Amino acid sequence: MEGSGLSPIEVMGKLKKIRVADQKYEDGRIFCSMCTKPHPIAKKAFEMFFETNLGDPGLFPGASQLESEVVGYLADLLHGKTAGGFLVSGGTEANLMALWAARNLAQKEKPEVVLAESAHFSFLKICNLLNIKPIFAKLDSSLRVDPFDVSHHYDKCVYNDGQTQTTGLHNFDKD
Repeated sequence: MEGSGLSPIEVMGKLKKIRVADQKYEDGRIFCSMCTKPHPIAKKAFEMFFETNLGDPGLFPGASQLESEVVGYLADLLHGKTAGGFLVSGGTEANLMALWAARNLAQKEKPEVVLAESAHFSFLKICNLLNIKPIFAKLDSSLRVDPFDVSHHYDKCVYNDGQTQTTGLHNFDKD
């Protein structure tokens, strides 16, 4: 690889050999994965906007417009009159952005967040990254988070203004 590097054919050959080790959706052996095989139109849309950057709406106003429309559709669907947000590449990034926003809004010296015992593993990484203490709420017999256990930890939660329901965060009223 020193000097001029590998040719495109060599790069693709190496990648194909590595890809053989991965499961494929077509084989019918992937069950309960966080991902699904992309819909053909989704692949085409991704390819169309692959070079855009939602972080730079000045250069990519079309992509920014689509993001605003999608966020608006989701807000309407969830009755979020004052909701806002942005599109991200996946669930882990969405969890990161939600906890980052909640931590910054809370402005607490030692923020904590209540998570279900079954929370996605990304939350532990994110809590470590953002210096947030995770507190785990128990699950009930139906494997749903026990709201009574959550309520015992309410005062320890990072602040949430109720505008982030799509992230799994929730605004618990104390009254």
